[in-house]
Amino acid sequence: MDNKQKATKATKATKATKATPVKSGTNDIPEVKKTVTRTKSKPSTKKEKSL
Repeated sequence: MDNKQKATKATKATKATKATPVKSGTNDIPEVKKTVTRTKSKPSTKKEKSL
């Protein structure tokens, strides 16, 4: 449901202004990247401690 709502919002935003969806996408990317980096950092630290 969240994905469908996001897609609808993005489509609506694109129709209204192209800058709005771009900003939304840019905001989305760092959030995902931060989560991935954080998750990747944790196991890396664990491995280092194990070594």
